[in-house]
Amino acid sequence: MRSLLFSLLSFSLLLCSSSQTVAQQLQADDVLYTAGQHQLKYKHFLAYTNIEMEGENPALLNDQTYIRTLTQECIEEFLDAPAEFSQEMDQHFQVMLMGGGFQMGNAQQEEEEPHHTSQTNEMRSGQLSAVDQWKQILSGNILYATTTQSGGQIFVQNTQVIHFCPNGIAYNYSISGGGGSVGGIDITDPRNFAFEGAFNWNVVDRGGISYFQFSLQGASQMTPIKVVNNKIVLQGLGNFSLQQGGARCQ
Repeated sequence: MRSLLFSLLSFSLLLCSSSQTVAQQLQADDVLYTAGQHQLKYKHFLAYTNIEMEGENPALLNDQTYIRTLTQECIEEFLDAPAEFSQEMDQHFQVMLMGGGFQMGNAQQEEEEPHHTSQTNEMRSGQLSAVDQWKQILSGNILYATTTQSGGQIFVQNTQVIHFCPNGIAYNYSISGGGGSVGGIDITDPRNFAFEGAFNWNVVDRGGISYFQFSLQGASQMTPIKVVNNKIVLQGLGNFSLQQGGARCQ
């Protein structure tokens, strides 16, 4: 454990002092540490940093104390559950490849809309095409989006939940509820779960841009799919968060 902490904390200091050089030398699958059959890779550290940096000041990436603390936390979470941590970071790194966010060695947050999936992302991954990456990200997983409306001291919350199955069928659910206070009396509206229907899904390429394709009642529709600020955006349908695994497939 001590040697691991020393080596990775030294690695974190190196990132601070010469981030551009390190970013050019290290590859995503470079192994930083091995725990049994599980490997902590550079891409896991990048994904962990990307998650932790959401909503933070990009200048923190130049703060040695912050990077040192971030590295130690990354190590601890990896050692607590190596298999689960590696799987989660692998999934998030794939999402990162599809669009914006932070990249180690760049303290400037990408404010412009990230590139649509294209040959650039294929070269980054070196393996799957952009369309196949999207299919891998969605298949077996869940997308969800929550909206909250309030008026006075009452609020209503609605969540759309989509379960993506490997066979190309998705199941759409809604969860609604609310609460608040009226006349000093707390009111809670029980959460309601409803099945909204099933549809066929796919991801296709059109001129180097990835489109989410879905069929409702026999009518096929398409909308661009991309990542903005760590959200999966289905244009015209909403901004979704990703839940890994757990898709209910009948």
